Amino acid sequence: MHTPIYFRPTDEQAQEFLRKIQSGHLVTNTEQGLLSTLIPLVFLPESQTFIGHIGRPNIQGKLSTNQEALLISCVNEAYISPNWYASKIEHGKVVPTLDYMMVHAYGHLTIHNDAEWLLNQVTQLTNRFEASFKNPWSVSDAPADYIAGLLNGITGVELKLTRIEASFKMSQNKSTADLDGLTAGLAAINKHEIADTINELRPAEKKCPHMDGNKPLPLSSIRRSTVCYNILATSAFLLFSLFISSSC
Repeated sequence: MHTPIYFRPTDEQAQEFLRKIQSGHLVTNTEQGLLSTLIPLVFLPESQTFIGHIGRPNIQGKLSTNQEALLISCVNEAYISPNWYASKIEHGKVVPTLDYMMVHAYGHLTIHNDAEWLLNQVTQLTNRFEASFKNPWSVSDAPADYIAGLLNGITGVELKLTRIEASFKMSQNKSTADLDGLTAGLAAINKHEIADTINELRPAEKKCPHMDGNKPLPLSSIRRSTVCYNILATSAFLLFSLFISSSC
């Protein structure tokens, strides 16, 4: 995956990203060509492993591969409108883009059909997704014979990571004023989580002095500030030009 240097996360950021992944596309190269399945996942940081499952009838679980498997997952993505950029007012040379946080995780794939392994996997998966509920459901809430029957219908997958490629394309290459504008624009359409993430990933020199934590000023305020700044800068330039002219 092509990743410009300003979009490359640190190792610590990449590991945190892996822990947040809830699903991904598992891609394998088989004798029938490339196969892909979207699956729910749990990441085990201590072993650098993803575990999940697919339906037992899915042919991807039956065809072996002697190559690395690939997991593709995207946690955050958002359309960025040119209308949010302060530079649109300045020169108009702006276009839309897509911001995203994505990982390509490569590794050795193991297929599991053992009932005990499958039960452990679906239990971990369920506990992970139910954790935010006030009264979480657990696998043991269902009849054991019912769960056993369902386990016969799935195949376990385990991806032991060998390498990862991560790209956090979150507008880090934009100017401070443009970052102010686009995060306020995202917040205005209730994309607060992505706006906060963009602010967290800002380069230090582009941190906004008028931010309250990760919260920028409203878009209208930023635009007014930008316009005022441009007027003041233009006025200063004209005064300086008049001073030079009068001195000659």
